[in-house]
Amino acid sequence: MMRVLRGMASLAVLVLGLVGGPIVLMTTAQMVAPRRLLQPEVWLRPDDGTVLLTVLWVAGWLMWAMFAALVVTEALGIGTSRRGWLRGPRMLVASLLMSVLALAPHQQAQAAPPPQHGISDAVPRREAPPEREVFVMHTVERGESLWTIAEQHYGDGGQWRRIAEANPLLADPDGLEIGQELRIPGIHRLDEAPVAVASTPGPTPPTPDPDLPQADAAEVPGTPEDLTSRNPITVAPSDVGLDVIDPVELEAARNASDPDATGVGDGPVQQAALLLAGAHVGLLASTGLAALWRRRREVQLATRPLGRRITHPPEEADDLVAVRDPESVAALDLVLRAVGAWCGVEVPGLRHVVATAEAIRLTFAGGAPPPPDWATRDGAAWVIASETAVPDAAAHNPWPALVSVGRGLGGELFIDLEADTQVLSGAEPVVAEFLDGWILDTITSPWADDLDVLVVGEHRGVDAAEVAHVRCISADELRAASADADTEPGRADAMAPAERRRRRAAGEDADRAKVLICPDPADHARLAPMAQRMGMSVVGSSTGPVRLRVEPPPDFSLLPDGTAFVARTVPAEVGTVLADAFDAVNATATDPAPWWFPTPDADHTTLPRAPQRPEPELPSNVVRIHPDRTMPRPHPPTVLESVDVNTDERIPSHPVVQLLGPVDLLGARGEVPQRARRSCVEMAAWLVEHSGATARQMSRDLFVVESTRRSNLSRLRKWLGRDDEGKAYLPEAHTGRVTLSTEVMSDWHQVQLYTFTGVNRSSTPSLISALELVRGAPLADAAPTQWQWAEVMRTDALSCIRDIGVELTARALADGDIDLARWAAGRALVAVGDDEQLLCARIRTEMRAGNHREVPRLAMRLTRQARSLNVDLHDDTITLVQEAMEGVARGSVG
Repeated sequence: MMRVLRGMASLAVLVLGLVGGPIVLMTTAQMVAPRRLLQPEVWLRPDDGTVLLTVLWVAGWLMWAMFAALVVTEALGIGTSRRGWLRGPRMLVASLLMSVLALAPHQQAQAAPPPQHGISDAVPRREAPPEREVFVMHTVERGESLWTIAEQHYGDGGQWRRIAEANPLLADPDGLEIGQELRIPGIHRLDEAPVAVASTPGPTPPTPDPDLPQADAAEVPGTPEDLTSRNPITVAPSDVGLDVIDPVELEAARNASDPDATGVGDGPVQQAALLLAGAHVGLLASTGLAALWRRRREVQLATRPLGRRITHPPEEADDLVAVRDPESVAALDLVLRAVGAWCGVEVPGLRHVVATAEAIRLTFAGGAPPPPDWATRDGAAWVIASETAVPDAAAHNPWPALVSVGRGLGGELFIDLEADTQVLSGAEPVVAEFLDGWILDTITSPWADDLDVLVVGEHRGVDAAEVAHVRCISADELRAASADADTEPGRADAMAPAERRRRRAAGEDADRAKVLICPDPADHARLAPMAQRMGMSVVGSSTGPVRLRVEPPPDFSLLPDGTAFVARTVPAEVGTVLADAFDAVNATATDPAPWWFPTPDADHTTLPRAPQRPEPELPSNVVRIHPDRTMPRPHPPTVLESVDVNTDERIPSHPVVQLLGPVDLLGARGEVPQRARRSCVEMAAWLVEHSGATARQMSRDLFVVESTRRSNLSRLRKWLGRDDEGKAYLPEAHTGRVTLSTEVMSDWHQVQLYTFTGVNRSSTPSLISALELVRGAPLADAAPTQWQWAEVMRTDALSCIRDIGVELTARALADGDIDLARWAAGRALVAVGDDEQLLCARIRTEMRAGNHREVPRLAMRLTRQARSLNVDLHDDTITLVQEAMEGVARGSVG
């Protein structure tokens, strides 16, 4: 209604201006004498009012002519230059025209013929990709209109029509909503490379094949008609895996007027697709990758020899595991397990699941069972609101083959691969990248306990991941397995998915969910019948009857029930980065550590036996740190975990970022921020490691938008304050690079200074000083998915602290100082956790002290840690434990 009233009022203004103006001017023509203005004597005598009225009359005609020209120009759509003349009047006229045009029924712009009804049985092959227009996404903010948005991106509000045509689902061009996502076509990077790839003018949901079985529209709120009328999809590039420049970088590159916003002289935005949001692999996969790589790093750190450094994934992989909302995956897992526990043995099949910030919606195949009190029934679906308290059930997820297909119905869309055979159609490269997304989901899935996945052919990502439930298989191996299964008497492999779900829910010795993925259509045609006889659900591309249509994003793809979505694909270059990252986290080889002085005869395969190491002779131009410091003798705690790590309360003379324990900023001289304190500490830590970097580097690593980065940087600048000479610790970035004063350090940097000659060559007082800085695990109060940029620093700090603890304990035992040995190993264990070499050092210490009651407890911690990590104890460790508990090592022959 408001749109109609606004349009009628705008039409009235236009009519009055174009028609009413000339009528009024012509009726007053007899009251003026324009020719008299040309006579000189008229301007030399007092005016009786005629001259003034005549001047106003002429000005009125000029203003009407300008207004009419602007109306015609904007109506014809030729006012698209970037010149800023008459900006205000042009904006007013354009707003009036937009309101009038909004009265007409909205028609979706079509850049291509409408899609054909029916899906071809043949897999379409594209000889050459169609022409595509580049675009970026824009989130509508308060007070914005299509005109102001066009002004912001094009420099000319007259190009608002391009934005309206590129967003066919926009019902009212003059009534934008706050938070609405709009596609802005034609925006390139600063180096003229395209920002994103999108079809013009917008995604069109594909038409389902009338010959295929379609779901009831009343039960499935996912048909294209329902999608466009009630719940239009808004797709962010970071959610669908587009090759897109990060909006943070784009904004930072544009704001050259802000000294903290961009790096002058840093050149255009670089082509780094793998580091950008376009390389995102989806919420489920990124969450699973972060957890899987974290577990693999724990194994690497536990088995790392003394003085060595573990390998790290390539920097390009950091963004793939930078999860902004990992709790949503945990919430989905909790809901699925609770649903399985409620349904018991009668677990229904799933049609699809939609996870949004507001709720999780489970649409069942064949109707929804009666829901519990924490769920609401909506046709064939259950809806569980995000604020609902869902019981934490001990049951397994009844749908272990649940994977994400992309963005649909306003959230992340999931389907169950076990439920039915999934036959895909689409361009071969797109289908292959889509299947790679499913393979990645099954590798990293948090509910894959009851899942077995076989991928036909070679796949580097599967081989590099080294997970037990996903493996590659050749066609010949599958045929041999099928032949063996056919000869087994009474085999039950070919049971239906519903029966497998029932048996798993009943706790019987049931089959795991079995999925066969065939990326090659030829393999799919030959192997699908064989795999189905073995009870497998087959997934792949085929020339047979189509069940799922895949289109390149951001075009709409289509599920068998008619649900439209934007497919999530994993490009080949992203798959290469993932494989390299898996190789790094699975590697057993290590590199020389920068905190350890290499020796030619070093043996990194055995544990240290507390040798006596003389003090190294330092050059004459090197001064010891704390040369007269006496060795501390802290009171040995009765329980190891009770070590007090907060004994040093001294305020530093300059700001120090504390990273070795709970993160904090000490010694700052300014005003403590009331908001975003922890974000400011993280920014300070990043600047300590990257002083002199550009603003867009900071925004990319910290994952903050430009406005948030500037606000937090201003808070940090005020918090740090100024030094004794009045110089700001964080100056204004007038050079385009954010530079932190060299006086600002971190406790990790201080540890590196104490051990700059190598842990094995540093003086004992220096090692004690370094270990005193340790207040707990590095980044102790940061969530595993936060501070992703600091993962290398965190693991290096853990490794260095462990090595310091082992080295200092060995020296103390060699000197017969039991108190120092206990303190050193205990302090390091607080930070590192149950490390094998530190626990061995503790066992030696207690054996030396005659405290035989403590030895069995420490030995139990050793074996428990080895079991939890699924690693073997070192041979020297086993011998040490035997000597400690049995008095002598067990004999062997060989």
